[in-house]
Amino acid sequence: MKSIFCEQSSSFTHNHGLRQGDPLYSYLFVFCMEKLACLISKKVSGKSRHPIHVSKGGPSISHLFFANDDLLFTKASKAQIRVIISVLSSFCNSSELEVSFEKSRVMC
Repeated sequence: MKSIFCEQSSSFTHNHGLRQGDPLYSYLFVFCMEKLACLISKKVSGKSRHPIHVSKGGPSISHLFFANDDLLFTKASKAQIRVIISVLSSFCNSSELEVSFEKSRVMC
């Protein structure tokens, strides 16, 4: 299923930030995570990123997004970690957001 948000839009500048708890924050989070989901999906469809399978012959899972958390699933290999780092770097460069590595965890 192709997302309608996977095409690049024109850039815009903002003048003010949002306060914590602002109702617009949730919508902005969804828009930002849609971009990250598109980057992940492109890597998965290009066969450079390998999601995990829930069961033999079952659906694959590459990512899940929650309120302020992201879960990224992949095979446990150095090559796949490099792909994830590449996707996150690309996302951070294009969105001007940063990954909080202090709050991040890796589990194998």
